[in-house]
Amino acid sequence: MSTEPQLKEYAFNKFGWAMRDNRVRNGLEVIRAFKKSSLDAHGTPGIAELKQIPLYRESLEFTEEELETDSLQRVHSTETARYLVVGYTTMNILKTIPKNHTSDSPYTKKAPGYKQQSPFGIEAPHADAIVPWIEDHTKPEDMILYVVQDLADVKNFQPYVLVMPSNGLCNVYRCNSYNVFIRHEFRDDGTELNMRTANWGKIIIGEIDKYLDRNGMGEMRRSRRAENLGTIQDTPDDSLHSDLTMMVYAGRADESAHKFTAEQLTGLIQRVVTDMNQQPLPNTQALEAFRRLNQEGDVSWSEELAEKSMNEAKRLWPHIKGMTPERMDKAKKLLDLCIESSPAKEPLPVFYLDGFIAQCMFAFSEKDVNIGIENGHGAAICQYNIEMIKRVKGPIPPRSLSVIPPSQELSLNAVKAKLQEAPTTPRAYLKT
Repeated sequence: MSTEPQLKEYAFNKFGWAMRDNRVRNGLEVIRAFKKSSLDAHGTPGIAELKQIPLYRESLEFTEEELETDSLQRVHSTETARYLVVGYTTMNILKTIPKNHTSDSPYTKKAPGYKQQSPFGIEAPHADAIVPWIEDHTKPEDMILYVVQDLADVKNFQPYVLVMPSNGLCNVYRCNSYNVFIRHEFRDDGTELNMRTANWGKIIIGEIDKYLDRNGMGEMRRSRRAENLGTIQDTPDDSLHSDLTMMVYAGRADESAHKFTAEQLTGLIQRVVTDMNQQPLPNTQALEAFRRLNQEGDVSWSEELAEKSMNEAKRLWPHIKGMTPERMDKAKKLLDLCIESSPAKEPLPVFYLDGFIAQCMFAFSEKDVNIGIENGHGAAICQYNIEMIKRVKGPIPPRSLSVIPPSQELSLNAVKAKLQEAPTTPRAYLKT
């Protein structure tokens, strides 16, 4: 690999196509924008038209709102997020590279003058491989659009495009990595085409790490910190209200778009579920004590904890019948026997906790079922119950939680309500 520096005056995509980078800057550019959407950016012209708002920013100069000047600290962090500017694209590039038809675009083929297995980005590109840098509105679909990376996502490179400015801030929509012309700060000269996006993504994530450290913002590393703990602690960042509204309205307005709208709706709902599965465990100290052996320094299991665990379980799983403090205490003791008899002595996974409690409550309610702690068969019976629950629920999904805290239930109810109401009241939604 060459040690020559990357050309500062050009931004490149992975296939060797280039833009002359006319943006003057001092170091990394971090800006604020609205929270990211789950929709693809190539569909935003239709959304902007329906909403009757501009699609493109007035200029490439950042607004005071984006730069968060001292006089504009009123921007609400719950509605916005911070992003690192990593490169550029245009609407024509986004539109000519649909998600499932990459071969139709010249920008997904090797650029003129591309040299196989040669250091990348250290020589001026071939004249026919340069995409024009257009900042004015004479050719709007060829205007330069900023591409950004969410500062809070310090695990994966996922580019987003800034479009549809409103009150000084842009909306943020997804795009594919091969749509992006990456700035020189985030490139290396690796020769492997298939590894280029991954390598550049690592550089971007590394620069975000260093930026967070320099500015005392380490708490934004939610994903990475959570991964070290064994659970993801991300909260949903997507703006779902407008996405659902516009997709439902677009599907009703244009019958030819039904298939596309259905695919986008399906993807959005799957994204909602993913976000919810990544939320933290709720405040359930008693249930946490219930599912594991008592460790040194832990509060000893007691009748008080048994009652608290019952109340927490009732709040999370109101469908489980027959819970009493006495039965929760008995189930806890059975579970302890089961864990003690296992080689690893690991706690019951959260994913199976509700099923285990439900099975125990059912068994305890059957008069002819004898699950005594003292009869010597408690551990075996408990293990049988756990294995049966595993067969019913299946393997633990990646980074999945079995508990649904109240915040998630509210989110699910909101999504359900939107899906039920939006088809009948699209114009009302457009005004909100």
